Amino acid sequence: MNRHYLMRITASLILLLSFFCSSFYPQTLDREERGTNLPSSTGMSMPSLGGLPSLSASNLTVSVNEAEYIVDAGDVFLIKIDVPGPAVRILPTTVTSDGFLMLHDAPSLKVRGTLLAEVKEKILARLKPKHPDAEIEVFLYQVHPINVTVIGAVQNSLKQQLLSTSRVFDAVQNALRRDEFDQAALKESQTVEDEYRLREEENYSLRRVEILREGKRYEYDLLRFKLLGDLTQNPYLLDNDIVSVPFKGENSHSILVDGAVGQEIEFEYLPSDKLNDAILFAGGLLPVADSSKIELYRFAEDRKSLKKFIASVPGDQDMALNPDDRIYVRYKPEYHEKHRVEVQGEIKYPGFYAIEEGRTKLSEIIQIAGGFTDKASLENAKIIRQKILLEDKELERLGRMTVEEMTNLEKSYFRLRNREDIRLVACDFEKLVTASDSSQDVLLRDDDLIVIPQKNKVVFVSGGVISPGNIVYDENWTYKQYIATAGDFNKRARRGNVKIIRSKTGVWLDATENMKLEEGDIVFVPEKEERDWWEIFKEFLTVTSQIAAILFIIVNVGK
Repeated sequence: MNRHYLMRITASLILLLSFFCSSFYPQTLDREERGTNLPSSTGMSMPSLGGLPSLSASNLTVSVNEAEYIVDAGDVFLIKIDVPGPAVRILPTTVTSDGFLMLHDAPSLKVRGTLLAEVKEKILARLKPKHPDAEIEVFLYQVHPINVTVIGAVQNSLKQQLLSTSRVFDAVQNALRRDEFDQAALKESQTVEDEYRLREEENYSLRRVEILREGKRYEYDLLRFKLLGDLTQNPYLLDNDIVSVPFKGENSHSILVDGAVGQEIEFEYLPSDKLNDAILFAGGLLPVADSSKIELYRFAEDRKSLKKFIASVPGDQDMALNPDDRIYVRYKPEYHEKHRVEVQGEIKYPGFYAIEEGRTKLSEIIQIAGGFTDKASLENAKIIRQKILLEDKELERLGRMTVEEMTNLEKSYFRLRNREDIRLVACDFEKLVTASDSSQDVLLRDDDLIVIPQKNKVVFVSGGVISPGNIVYDENWTYKQYIATAGDFNKRARRGNVKIIRSKTGVWLDATENMKLEEGDIVFVPEKEERDWWEIFKEFLTVTSQIAAILFIIVNVGK
């Protein structure tokens, strides 16, 4: 008994090993036999096993839907009969040209045009009475080649030789491939616009593809298969099928879907289209979509004016669409808005922090970020509002003018406004921290930048001084003391026009005796412009000559 059991195991292992080894022996159909320039199909060969013949290049390498696949001449089945004891038989059988399947020890079966699932049931029903104690399994091992022609709005209308596991979409894809000339044109296109233009020249419809089979027409919507994976619209092909791809036509109607959907899409209209079809074609509703506010715009009877409808899903999902309807799915207001601010500089935990816009205050973020470091300069800390809501139309207008076109007042305004940073938010960090002044506890907005600089205990003296540079800050010093420390004014200095540039705001101020300077401020001493005396002399001569000429004319006219 053990011996018989071991023999059965050995036979089963040999069968499994033969199927495994077959995947390492790829064969390819001869291109000339295919009759087209399409890529060749790859099949699998099975080594001979107990008289089993070596199979051709159409060995089955993809899964087959038994409820859809139609058996025809050339299909090869493997029938495994496992009887008690050592005997395991594997019997190959091929569907004959007239559609019969020869069975061992049982009458033949007429299987052409029958679904694969039904064929397997019929084989089991025939063999089970002959082998009541055996375990019988039926496998589709090899599929037959088919010849298919695609006509209509395609690039390549040649006959294609495919396998019977091919579907309509496979043949149409092959036929829509560009020929060598168009491919070269696509490669030579220098811009995205050129490539887009070439693709737009294609004028085929995937929604009304027909199969002409034995004098009958069957229509399929390949776009529904392509976008939704609906296999009912992409059936298996049969030998000698003719696939017709219609032209879309210049005046074909379409449906547009935009807004809170997976992707904006405009597709060809069919009379059977419903609102839910259009939404599914667009990738479905996004989580942020307001399903109760779907706007549909439709042409009225005069074909010019529009009517607006408000639809909802799922309530109106079966609403029938009309030609050239436009559908806009609105977004839910303030849905999961991801607001944040960034803290930089002398803070214990710099980085990004989530906020509720208009509710989170500055003090809360400072606390969450761990507070200031010992090196933090509160005097120069600032908030930069990077999303500017207000626009300075006057500044924009002046920016388009030349200096000569401006009045003195406009020049002054333009100069001062360019020095200011409109993004700065008025906030005194020192008062907020040391005096707990709630008026300085700013409500933060999305994308605000909080900058905490390092203490900078210097004042920079620039311009018309002997030795410009950084000078150690002393809160009791006036601007003149800093200038004196920098070596005093040079010969070209304009002593009465000294400016103080605030480090925090960048604002320019006229220097005064009592002005208190802050860390990081700049003391700027303007210099007198250098004069080119030769140029001045030439201009003087020119003007003098012109005046002399005018006087000469006046005198002579008077005579």
